[in-house]
Amino acid sequence: GKYFAYEHFNIEPDILVMAKGIASGFPLSAIAAPRSMMEKQPPGSMGGTYTGNAVSCAAAIATLEIMSDPGFLQNVNRQGQTLMSELNGLKSDGKFHIEDVRGLGLMIGVEFDREKVGLANKVSKACLKHGMLILTTGPYETLRFMPPLTLSDSETAEGLNIFKSALSECC
Repeated sequence: GKYFAYEHFNIEPDILVMAKGIASGFPLSAIAAPRSMMEKQPPGSMGGTYTGNAVSCAAAIATLEIMSDPGFLQNVNRQGQTLMSELNGLKSDGKFHIEDVRGLGLMIGVEFDREKVGLANKVSKACLKHGMLILTTGPYETLRFMPPLTLSDSETAEGLNIFKSALSECC
């Protein structure tokens, strides 16, 4: 498995910026870069809402402990493959106006026919009505799946069932 998207593309970034996920949603960010680059930043020049605080740092430590589990990435990959397979099956079905399914791991976008203005929002609201939060994203008719990385098989199945129900209601 892979922790960062860039690892899928055989590239080495000059700077790696991370936020939110490193502390399970608590406000925290990090920058990783070669020492020679980081030394050019004057002390105190990197600050803001996502700079370290005790609670966020504690959340980050707990997050890293979970992510260090030997089966963690295998589960992320398995759940991501299940979601991609099922969502692509819904696309292939043709009756739900799905134009594209894309993403890596557990960050997956489902884009609907752009002519169906408001469909992504309707599906999002229908999912919420059934207990699943999924947000629209971008300028097109797109929903973004971004579940917790600790997603279980049963939670993946439940989320897919909710999504299928929402599609049936809205399409």
